[in-house]
Amino acid sequence: MFLLYGKRSLIIKRYTDHTHACPHCRGLNLDVKVEKFYYHLFYIPFFPSSEKFAHIQCGNCGKPYKDPVREEGYYIELEDEYEKRTKNPIYLYSGLIIVASLILFMVYVNLETQKQKAKYIANPLTGDTYLIRAERNDSTLYYFLRVVNISGDSVYTRHSNFEYRRYPADMDPSDFFVTEEELVYTKGELKKMLEDGEINAVDREHSQK
Repeated sequence: MFLLYGKRSLIIKRYTDHTHACPHCRGLNLDVKVEKFYYHLFYIPFFPSSEKFAHIQCGNCGKPYKDPVREEGYYIELEDEYEKRTKNPIYLYSGLIIVASLILFMVYVNLETQKQKAKYIANPLTGDTYLIRAERNDSTLYYFLRVVNISGDSVYTRHSNFEYRRYPADMDPSDFFVTEEELVYTKGELKKMLEDGEINAVDREHSQK
């Protein structure tokens, strides 16, 4: 993937100074522009660099606020003053804000998913489908369970015919639930399986097979 990243600059603040005279025309109308460098990705600002520069020129004659006769420090002090008073705008952190928002959103969605799974496990219904993760011979396998009956605290299930070596988003079209064998769990056992990470997903909308 081609990533467009790098370092750019922009004018983050403009001022008009009426207290300092232009060394060329003596006009009290200085234009001040504060430039800030920032790092970007896909041209989205992620965070600013430490570099900030004030550019000052006369609004009347257009010449820069410099005078070779006077000491250089006199002009640097005014530039420093405007650089210090100018704060970094929040939009220079846009990339970080977007990333942080996405992370918070994913955390929220995950928490809500966990709550929903816990609710379904605590109150199972016929037709619920569980994705089970199992560790066998130092390998991780996945298979599906379908709830076929509930009697008191007992939950009767049938397992899928296939075992998957990778996390499956859904059952393979040629897979099916074995009718010759039923696995019985208590609701407490299912809750423990969810807490231990054995039940990875709970689907209440899965079509019957």
